[in-house]
Amino acid sequence: MRATAILSRPATVMLIIAAVACGGSPTAPGQPGSKQPPAGQTTFTIVDGWSRQPVAGASVTANGTQALTDAAGQVRFPTPQSSCVTIDVKAAGFLDRRTCGSSSAVQITLWPIANADEGDVTHKWIFYNDRIESGFWSVPIRIALGPELAARADVVNAWSAAADTISQVSQGRIRFQWVTSAPDEGLIVEAATLPLSCSVTLPWPYEIAGFCVTYDPVVYYLDRLRVAPQRLADPPTVLRALLSDVGIRAHTLPGLLNQTRPDAEFSEYERKTLGMLGLRPRTVIWPDYDQIQ
Repeated sequence: MRATAILSRPATVMLIIAAVACGGSPTAPGQPGSKQPPAGQTTFTIVDGWSRQPVAGASVTANGTQALTDAAGQVRFPTPQSSCVTIDVKAAGFLDRRTCGSSSAVQITLWPIANADEGDVTHKWIFYNDRIESGFWSVPIRIALGPELAARADVVNAWSAAADTISQVSQGRIRFQWVTSAPDEGLIVEAATLPLSCSVTLPWPYEIAGFCVTYDPVVYYLDRLRVAPQRLADPPTVLRALLSDVGIRAHTLPGLLNQTRPDAEFSEYERKTLGMLGLRPRTVIWPDYDQIQ
């Protein structure tokens, strides 16, 4: 899928929402380890979406009433009668969350940020025009290796491993489908030749990035990912090339996608942030609000 098409017209990513809760005035939070709430009440659990650990002391609001989660990350509200009640959650170390709750969806995941810098970078890096559209990466991206490259085991292994890594890190959100010939939509990997002819201005010079993208002149939605010959089997180069071409931009924190001095591996921040994309299948509006109808 065309890189600038992803950047200029929304095309990216979201979510498995483990959602929530509803009702009138809440009662006091349940005690850790309690198994069954009193009749007429539903227990909702707030967890860190990355570590899956409970979040204690979170402020949970439903229908204008508020309660704090206990040590087990739990709070009780009267059992909701509606199929969708708006739940707001605020907790230190997380993006503010808003989602749709019901008695059948009793867990809410929060998007962790270590500090204000991470929050600011997440906003600029991941939320295109203040949102993540549900349609981003809704289907696998079709990818092929040029004929010469498909005959090289080292290249095949490097690109297959990178595609698998991205799918794992994004919890299946960003997926690739390998095809044996140039697809009518997606990307084809080729060895770069000089002089370069690139359609996209990358955040890194070619000497650092090791690749550039040229739009196919005949097939509109086909990108030709041209990689420096000596880096065709280099894992960091391959990861950056795939991520950049499917619309994951550079950022200013340390990591594989740092825009000035990229590292050789994903940082913990990058893994955490890309992993959260896999937990947000609906459209999400900054900071972490489901687009509730």
